[in-house]
Amino acid sequence: MSVRPSRPGRRAHCVPLVAVASVAVALFLWAGAWGSDSPLRSLYLHRSAALTRAIRAQSAYRSAPPHAPRSHDPRAVVPPEGRGAYPSTTTLRSKRNAEDVESARLQEASPDNGAVLLAIAGLTFLGAVIFAGTSGRAIDPSLAKTALTVLVGLALALPAALAACLLSLLSRMHNSVGLAPPTPQMIQEEEPQRACVLFRHLPVLCDKIAWRSLRAVTTPVHRCVMAAPSGSPVEFHVKREDLSSPLYGGNKVRTLQHQLAVIESRIAQGDARAADVTVVGSAGSNQVVATVVHGRGRLPPMTPVWLAKDSPDLDNTLNMLSTLSFPLAAQYNWGQPDPMFDHLQRTVFDDEGVVVTLGGNCPAGVFGQVGAALELAEQVADGECPDPHRIYLAMGSACTTSGLIMGIALARELQLDAFKAQPFRIVAVPVDETLAMLQARLDLYKAWPSQFVPLTIRHTLMTSCRDLVRLGGPDLLEASLRILKDEVLLPSDADLVGLYGGHSDLSRAAAQAYDTTGKVYDSSGQLAPPLWICGHFVGKAFAPLLEDLQRDELRGQSMLLWQTKSAVQPRSSEDEWAQLLEMPDDVKDWASEGHAESALRPGKVDTASGRRADYRSIMTPLEPPHV
Repeated sequence: MSVRPSRPGRRAHCVPLVAVASVAVALFLWAGAWGSDSPLRSLYLHRSAALTRAIRAQSAYRSAPPHAPRSHDPRAVVPPEGRGAYPSTTTLRSKRNAEDVESARLQEASPDNGAVLLAIAGLTFLGAVIFAGTSGRAIDPSLAKTALTVLVGLALALPAALAACLLSLLSRMHNSVGLAPPTPQMIQEEEPQRACVLFRHLPVLCDKIAWRSLRAVTTPVHRCVMAAPSGSPVEFHVKREDLSSPLYGGNKVRTLQHQLAVIESRIAQGDARAADVTVVGSAGSNQVVATVVHGRGRLPPMTPVWLAKDSPDLDNTLNMLSTLSFPLAAQYNWGQPDPMFDHLQRTVFDDEGVVVTLGGNCPAGVFGQVGAALELAEQVADGECPDPHRIYLAMGSACTTSGLIMGIALARELQLDAFKAQPFRIVAVPVDETLAMLQARLDLYKAWPSQFVPLTIRHTLMTSCRDLVRLGGPDLLEASLRILKDEVLLPSDADLVGLYGGHSDLSRAAAQAYDTTGKVYDSSGQLAPPLWICGHFVGKAFAPLLEDLQRDELRGQSMLLWQTKSAVQPRSSEDEWAQLLEMPDDVKDWASEGHAESALRPGKVDTASGRRADYRSIMTPLEPPHV
């Protein structure tokens, strides 16, 4: 058997090919990621803007006279002596506008290299092909394999880097609010050990974490009777979180009772960053509305950031209009991504403020939902409602679901007379189609790796249980993870979930059946306020509830709906309509596309030819805050 001798220089001639091809692919990826609309380019520009501001601030600080006020001193403290000590809304808006102008200037001044780099990448790759074809030498298979490995690695590097950036962003937002003890004024005004259900059962926490009632009340459990879409009569109970506050109810009030109090406490302690509050969410976010509503009066005007649009729906548009009706420091939206990303860069990565994160998912927010579970346990023990076999709720950020799991674990630890029905299940329906798909395929919310992924149940339980122990509370992690594994169902069917922000066909049919036939009664048998079955959240938990009520194997079990959508759609003193008309076209088009899904709440928004009266009948005017 003859062996073909290797040619000297074969390997050497292939090295330039591998190098040139690798550079070509790298430039191609760079070009694709560096276009005028790319997040990578935006991040670079925002980092540059932040560095420029930092250099200017440090220079101003050093050049100031020894006894002169140093407005750029990073140690400067915002005075906590009431509302008058904070900058006015006009001042804050002017500051934001100046920063946005700087961001736009940097955007325009920087060359758009995307097309140039794309051309360079193409020509370089063409040169590599010509080189390979004219060299007349065979390519060593091992080097070809190496080249392929390099190309695949480069192709995977960009999405991996973007995923890492996303996880970093979510983690920093999750940790932004933090924890802080109550101020003496809070303890005097709120009487937290009596008024806060969590402190009633864990008094050791009373002086460890701040809390404000936000004028919220104990939410009742009501009874609902109706005909299911099939026509069958059904009956179930409802935990009326929607009635938690006359200002703006829903489940987000509980997430804010600790979060806003922690921010207030941090300001009182001299933390200047805490006076600059940003709340993030999608266009129809309930969290954004609730934070702005309940933060007014005690905190400076806030900055909402609408990261992306939801499915068009009048309910979502109303939430944006409600937010715009309150005094704001500024607002950012997906229609102008560069100023929005620049603000997030400053706030999240440069620590120039505090972020109330998506859905309020942070330990302080979760502790509020632990209290909700304990409140239900008290109501069950007092005979106000039956011990539920199943609790149905919609799941976005997983804050409420995680808090209920911890609260049930705590109720059992304390041996409260509740959550003993067998079999017991929490039925949490993901409302986002992508997360639902990942749950169906990868068990996203329960799998061990998810403990490193914010906005999953496992991660939320890990961080919140850890902080509870650090504050002196019991260790609930093992019991909570056991509940997650054995007693939590996560229906993720695409037909049920639909698209984020709006009804699926199944949830729409369920909501329409309620609107047509549903009646809600309080504990005395009197008619109670109707339910707002929104397509964004509640409807997607409502549909499987009605289906399960008709299953023979579940007949006789007590079912409870966790009603998370506020019964009040608030309107404050600012002209929300005029501000909406000043929004970018993409935002106005989205707002106009949303139609009323419920005959109980007729209305419309048309930014081209509509008027305020088209929708304001659905909104409730609020009085100025009394602090």
